[in-house]
Amino acid sequence: DPRTVQGTSGGEVDLGPLGVGCRGFVTPQPDHILELGGDSPSLCLMVRSEGDTVLLVHRPDGSFVCDDDTEGRNPVVTGAFPKGTYRLWVGSYQPRSNDGYVLGITQIADVMPSTLAAP
Repeated sequence: DPRTVQGTSGGEVDLGPLGVGCRGFVTPQPDHILELGGDSPSLCLMVRSEGDTVLLVHRPDGSFVCDDDTEGRNPVVTGAFPKGTYRLWVGSYQPRSNDGYVLGITQIADVMPSTLAAP
């Protein structure tokens, strides 16, 4: 803990008009799928990148959670995560900007993007 995966941010879909709570550009398909077999009362998803990234989470109930710049330019989404399938996008704040990132998933409260290994 934390579990980490790497990827490249960005895409051509503008989040602004979608009304999901933040701005940025993502791919049409999710970058990651998170399957939770049980409820997690406290889970934290975070991104560490050299670029300005956003994190979009599509929850099993159909709602979206989006974050930008919780720690510097790195997004963090925390809270209760009920059992189900979560679709995750790591976007870039600027169009046509692609940056390497590390996505961290943890239940440890003091883990932040800056504590993850660099991408």
